[in-house]
Amino acid sequence: MAITLLGCGLNLAAARGIAGDMDAFDPLSQPVAAPLSVMTYKVEGLPWPARINRRASLLHIANRLRALRAAGR
Repeated sequence: MAITLLGCGLNLAAARGIAGDMDAFDPLSQPVAAPLSVMTYKVEGLPWPARINRRASLLHIANRLRALRAAGR
């Protein structure tokens, strides 16, 4: 029991120390080395009728992604 309480106390002290450091953190103070770009397509798990006859659309998406990858984008 005493070890558990000691562990909880150490965790609490560590968490408070981390929170204190976060007050001085400024995310805009450092330049960004490379921009982050995220692209998503929700093509699975679509309900009826969106699941019907979507092969052409999925092929179009695949071709577009392939072209973007080939262009380094």
